Amino acid sequence: MILEVMQFCEKAYPLRIKMAFFLNGPPFVQTLLNLILSCAPEKFRKRIHISDSDNFDKFGDIFPKKYLPQDYGGENSSVENICLEYEKVIDDHREYFRRNAECGSDEKLRMEEGDYTENIEFGIGGSFRKINVD
Repeated sequence: MILEVMQFCEKAYPLRIKMAFFLNGPPFVQTLLNLILSCAPEKFRKRIHISDSDNFDKFGDIFPKKYLPQDYGGENSSVENICLEYEKVIDDHREYFRRNAECGSDEKLRMEEGDYTENIEFGIGGSFRKINVD
């Protein structure tokens, strides 16, 4: 299954991951990511960064300190203040979110499910034999 997920990420995912950071995750997340990354190509492994609360030094090398919160060794506000500011932005746009939540689709008009296989294969399935034509 891990290989199928990696194949999906490489060939079918519409976005290309430039870099991903995982901060302060539970211990099992690091184990799980290491397992997944063991099946990943080297190029993909270099783009994934895992960090616990004791190791934020590499973020200072990648991001300017003015963008990092004080909690992570940066010059920006603390994470708590940033969250409060963001809550204020959401409150200021509350009416927009209410109107957006009322939007939807009429499920009675939806077509029935089509004939497709649940076993998704990337590429062309089957076996191919060489045909000799005289």
